[in-house]
Amino acid sequence: MTGEWQISAKTDSALNDALSYYLKIPDLNYIPGYEPKGYLDILRDHPEFIWKNSILNIKKAWETILPVPLWIFFMTGFFSGGFSRERNIVRFFLLSTAVPIAVLVVFYYINSGYIEAYLPVIFLITASGFITAETWLKGKIAGYLSAEQNIVIGRVRFLIAASLVYAVILIVPQAIRKDIPDSEYDPVADNYRRAEKHVGLLLKESLPPGKIMTRWARIAFYAEREWVNIPAATTYEEIILLARKSGVRFLIADGTLYSMRPMLGKELFEPLSDGQQPYGKFFHNDPNYRVKGLRPFMLYTDPKSMGVVVYEIDQESG
Repeated sequence: MTGEWQISAKTDSALNDALSYYLKIPDLNYIPGYEPKGYLDILRDHPEFIWKNSILNIKKAWETILPVPLWIFFMTGFFSGGFSRERNIVRFFLLSTAVPIAVLVVFYYINSGYIEAYLPVIFLITASGFITAETWLKGKIAGYLSAEQNIVIGRVRFLIAASLVYAVILIVPQAIRKDIPDSEYDPVADNYRRAEKHVGLLLKESLPPGKIMTRWARIAFYAEREWVNIPAATTYEEIILLARKSGVRFLIADGTLYSMRPMLGKELFEPLSDGQQPYGKFFHNDPNYRVKGLRPFMLYTDPKSMGVVVYEIDQESG
């Protein structure tokens, strides 16, 4: 429940994520005191957002929805068949089913999760382009073939058959689920989702009781801990003050966090980047050692992991 009418519960969040990318301010939604903006607010406060975001997303859509050769077949299929009233109604109907893509282009951002629902219509129009191009090509070569050869060729849709073979070769290996072992796992391939799960499970088995502060809800979920998000666009001192006020015991500094929260300072992440630490899980045994006022509690590094440094926050200090 959001307390207001929305296309979906994620509309506000996704819209402000797009604004975050436009302003180049990471995690705009997590800045303390930030009030999510609606469509009219963005149009008023950022008049260049619409056309700059649209140009960026049109380029992204061109690169990701179809390969360039298939765009040619798409345009062929869309404009084939003349411009009769009946044909224009068909075009309008098919095009209307993909209208939400225009909304994504103007206000949001293009990614595979948002455009998958509209691909069948795009593929349908592209297949029509295959048929149109093939019919034209068969007409051009018909005079060079015998009547029997023309009959055989006329019965086979070569481009459609080729596209089906290509689709089977491309899609079937993806449809067959394969359990990827840790040794073959690439964190970038799933945007670190499995890596976050692994870190969460590691914290669950390794840390004593206590609330954690992390950027990633997935880590907290698998760690089975109460958690507080790390606010954006603030200072290190304010982050630690919030952690203490919220009763946080451990700050989770994972290997992807610095790019999102540079105000934490590079010192907290040095154990993950100095290249001198062996791979594995290690606990810090010096109770008096501090880094920016925090006690290093645990370090975990692995070539197939984002890695993490866990810092314990002294509740009595500050």
